[in-house]
Order: sequence, then C-alpha cells, then structure tokens
Amino acid sequence: MIDYRITFLGTAASTFSLKRNPTSILVTIRERSILLDCGEGVTSRLLRGKIDINTIDAVFISHGHNDHFVGISSFLWYNWLALRRKHSLEIIAPEYIFQDIDTLLSITHTPRDAFEFPLKRTPLVGDSDATIHPLDLGFPPPLKGEIGISFQTINTIHDPPSRAIRINIDVNDLGGEPRGEASICYTSDTAPSDNIISLAKNCDYLIHEATFLDEDMEKAIQFNHSTPSMAGSIARRAGVKHLVLVHYSNMLEGKETTILEQASREFPKEKIVVASDLDIIRGSM
Repeated sequence: MIDYRITFLGTAASTFSLKRNPTSILVTIRERSILLDCGEGVTSRLLRGKIDINTIDAVFISHGHNDHFVGISSFLWYNWLALRRKHSLEIIAPEYIFQDIDTLLSITHTPRDAFEFPLKRTPLVGDSDATIHPLDLGFPPPLKGEIGISFQTINTIHDPPSRAIRINIDVNDLGGEPRGEASICYTSDTAPSDNIISLAKNCDYLIHEATFLDEDMEKAIQFNHSTPSMAGSIARRAGVKHLVLVHYSNMLEGKETTILEQASREFPKEKIVVASDLDIIRGSM
C-alpha cells in the first residue's frame, strides 16, 4: 500500500493572521514531497510542524504575487545554510518567475554560486501546457520503479499570469501492472475557468480557491478570483471526488460554515472540506 497526504501549511488569501498563513500545500507520497506555493512564513511553518525539509524535492510556484512567491528566498537560504543540502531541488514555475527569483536573491545579497545543491529550473512556457511531465521525488529503488509521479499545468484566469497544477500518482507492481492511482489538482488563484474543468477532470481532490463569499461575486470577478459556489460549480462540472476550499480571506475567519453552505449549492456537502491551517488529508492506493 502506498500512502499519501496533503498538508495545508496555510489557507489564507493575500495576507496572514495570527491563525493562518498564506496558502501553501505540501503533497507527500511515501515521505517525499512537493511544495505547492511558497509565500512568506512557509519555512517557519514547516519547522514548527516538524516536517523534514530535506524530504521536499520540488517546489511549484503558481505566480508572482507576494502570498505565493516571496518565501522562496528564505526557503532556499534554509536549505543552504541550515540543512547544508546536497541533493537536487526542482523549481517548477511560469517562466517569468525565474527572473523574479534571481531578483530576490540579488536584493538579499545572496552570494553567487552559494547553493551547494543542484537547483533545477523547470519553466512553464506558453499560454497552457497539457503535456504530462515526469516528477522525480527522489524515491530509492525499488520504490522508484513502483511509484510513477507526473504533473500537468494550465493557465488560470488571473493577473499576473498564474498556473494550476495536477499531480498524478500511479502505483505499479514490479512487473509493471497498475495497482492504483490518485490525482490532486490545485488551482491557485483564478476566476472560474474551463481550463480548470479540463485539468481537474475526475480527480480525487480539487483544491480550489474561494477568496470571496457569493454576495461579493462582482468583486471576485473584478479581481479574477472565485466564490464558494463558483468553486462548487467547477468541481461538479469536472466530476471530481472531493472539493477542498482554500485561499479564503482572513475577513472570513469564523465563517467557514457559510463557505461550506455556499459551496454545497453546487456540490455535495459531504464531499467538501473547508481547509484550516495544518489540516491533513490522508489517502492510500
């Protein structure tokens, strides 16, 4: 049996509060992980959660807004100075993000060639990319032959340009016969999008933003975000098994029941989770 878990390091939109960090998610398969978005405070949240940062082999950055991106410099410095990391780290992001990372490292006076670990850059180029890319999470043999992990990305409706990501986990026996599969789709920031419906089709978990309540739908559309019922509609049309709502405003803290009720106008309530910081969803194949 192959276990996986989804850890919600943060669930807030745009900024943080005493209870909630900006939205960031750790997907772990057999103790190897990919980090989805890297806003301020992610590294300290990982440490407080006693998560071994050495087990994170890849970081996906959806776009260049502060709450999804600026924690990458601290994360890289921790890997360099505290962990003395030696094994590779892959960063997957829209192409423009790598220039932003270089700018961050420059203005923080990071020494040139400071990192002693290979830093692999995987730029996401073009308007959309339905290509299935392999994802290497550093499994040792024989797990390396047993677990196949891949990802797909696609543009969302947002400014600056942002990507959603789908992670596919396929488990085979050593003879190559399929034994199980799971899929997790994370939208990051987006208005309702046919692209998301396509990317999330029949996935196990759709992690969708819900920045505003339904009564603020016009504001959601104005700023290229979604409401709970919008997210519920996307989940229903994509035929997903579960909907997880994140990236809801700190002004909505204490209104999680309202978020749930609004999403359930479009999608079965028993299949919806309104995530809180440090929640963990566990699965197995």
